[in-house]
Amino acid sequence: MKEAKRPRGRPPVGSDEERSQAILDLALKIFVEQGYAATTMDELAAKGHWSKQTLYRLFPSKVALFEALADRHRQSMLDFGAITDEDPVDIALAKIFRVDLTEAEDLSRRSILQLAGAERGMAPELATAIRSCGYEPSRARLAQWLESRRARGELVFEEESLEYAGILMAMMFVAPGLPSDPSVPPFNPDRYRAHVKRCIAVFLGGVGSPGLHSAPPR
Repeated sequence: MKEAKRPRGRPPVGSDEERSQAILDLALKIFVEQGYAATTMDELAAKGHWSKQTLYRLFPSKVALFEALADRHRQSMLDFGAITDEDPVDIALAKIFRVDLTEAEDLSRRSILQLAGAERGMAPELATAIRSCGYEPSRARLAQWLESRRARGELVFEEESLEYAGILMAMMFVAPGLPSDPSVPPFNPDRYRAHVKRCIAVFLGGVGSPGLHSAPPR
């Protein structure tokens, strides 16, 4: 029996979503290794064995590619998929801020912040992408959630929920030793967990409704 000829060209690589995630994985690795400014789209295509046509169809520019990385990074910082409407406020906040984050997960999400910090002089668009595709959507989503809990009488505050979302995120992420600081010491799960719990307790001490119990999970 005559063997069927193998089609020429690159083998199929799944859906566009799978291709996009593979491109983002490789791009982050190369950006971290040699720098964003020093990396070209042609180089990414060559190292990933993708056609330039495919790469530019999925990501029209290097900035667009980094914006997609920033969006994915946002999803690693706040997790709204883990909560339920039945969760008490303190339990839900602990889940949202990933109280059980592992060392490997922290390393992955920290790398993009280190990259943006290291190249802020040569590539200021990275900081812009982190803010517009990461911080601002995260703050808006958290504000929406806080507003929903205020409507249930579990939180009490007068100003816009967006302001309080920003305050809570600053408490969580701006403190020394957390992922937003590229010069932090090695990640310590116990220290991170304790920090998340303290921030939640302080926050709910200010905006929690009278009698609200605040004790994030161990």
